[in-house]
Amino acid sequence: TAILLDALSGYDPNDPVTAYSVGRVPDTFRAFLDVDGLEGARIGVIREPMDSRADPESDDYAQVRAVIDQALDDMRARGAEIVDSVEIPLLDLVDATYASNLFETEQATDDYLEGLPHAPVSSLKEIVLSGLVVPSREVTLMNVVGKSTSDAGYLQVMLTRERIREAVLA
Repeated sequence: TAILLDALSGYDPNDPVTAYSVGRVPDTFRAFLDVDGLEGARIGVIREPMDSRADPESDDYAQVRAVIDQALDDMRARGAEIVDSVEIPLLDLVDATYASNLFETEQATDDYLEGLPHAPVSSLKEIVLSGLVVPSREVTLMNVVGKSTSDAGYLQVMLTRERIREAVLA
């Protein structure tokens, strides 16, 4: 996990939200690997579903929860204090911020394809209209074609995201 965090963390000029990480990311997360590293650590657990489509009564939800509970037991055995459960302010609004994907996906995909000199397609719209997308994904992807970060709805999503971020960090 530490190696993965090293590769994924930090500022990305193509992703403005990563500007929040400047000055907050260690040189390497591997420096924090320690057999006794959980001793005295406080780990908060969010028990509320973070997606309105989640069904806490379903079998797969129960299976995931069992894996998480086992991991929490393992961390507790290693000396961590488990704070179960933590309430996150405005958690009910998190679901609405997923809509940012509606506005960002087409431009991000088009930008990515532009960087591939021999790509067989040049846009998300071309991909969706190719007839090669599975029907269940085609509908979802068609919903993003034509939307952009210039749309008023995107600003609302970003304001909601910022409101949540400020509440959590307060």
